[in-house]
Amino acid sequence: WNSRAQSFQRHLFTLMTSWCVVADVWFLEPDSARPGESSVDFAGRVQKRIADVAGLKSVDWDGYMKYWAPSRRFIRARQKAFSSNLFQPAASHA
Repeated sequence: WNSRAQSFQRHLFTLMTSWCVVADVWFLEPDSARPGESSVDFAGRVQKRIADVAGLKSVDWDGYMKYWAPSRRFIRARQKAFSSNLFQPAASHA
C-alpha cells in the first residue's frame, strides 16, 4: 500500500471490495527474546529473519521517513560536515 498515492480508508475499501487478495505467506517458528536481549534488539533480529525469508532488505527505519523533508539548513549543515571531512589534512601516524 502506497500511503502517498492512496488514503488508508480508500485502501481498506479496495481490499474489502476486491474479488480476491493475492499475498505471499510464510510461516516461521515462534521466537522469543533471548536472556539479556533488549526489546529493540529482539525486534531487529525478528525483522531481519522475516526480511531474509521474504527476500527483502532489512532497514532501520519505520516507513515514516518518506513524510520527512529535510530543511535547507539541515542539508547545508550535513554538506558542511561532509566537506570538512574531505578537506581535512591526513593525520600523521607517528
